[in-house]
Amino acid sequence: MAEILRCAPSPNPRFDAVARLVYGYNDSASSAAGHAGAYLLIADYYLNLSWEFEKAVVWYTKYLALRPEDAKAQRRLGVAYLKVRDYSRIMDYLLGSVRKHPAAVELMPIVAISAIEQDKPDVAMAFFEDYIAKLAPEVRHLYEDIALVASSEEPETGPARAC
Repeated sequence: MAEILRCAPSPNPRFDAVARLVYGYNDSASSAAGHAGAYLLIADYYLNLSWEFEKAVVWYTKYLALRPEDAKAQRRLGVAYLKVRDYSRIMDYLLGSVRKHPAAVELMPIVAISAIEQDKPDVAMAFFEDYIAKLAPEVRHLYEDIALVASSEEPETGPARAC
């Protein structure tokens, strides 16, 4: 691996630099703690640029083992789990974080989507309602005002209903 990293040209030199940094990873806690930022960078690369979501899950998990309170990284891990359709992991991992940190609103929609996929509509509705209730008023308005997404006829007549 080291030979490949040293000799192969890459379209992304920043990723190569991080890969070289992480390549020397060993299991000691002091060494791993120094690489937390690199783990997050690699996880973000896999999630956002290469769309290799399984690899993103691995790297976010490594990062969060070192920095478990990082809510933004937890959200990104949740997105990666959604992409790989691992809904039970979302419930196992993120549900506890949401309960432990009720102000972590960014995780609530991810848990709600997972609940929908696991056929738990009551749980999903509770998380969506809690999410919307905790938003700032100027943002909450975007979720509550149907006129922003409805056709010009719908606000007057209401949504179309199936017969």
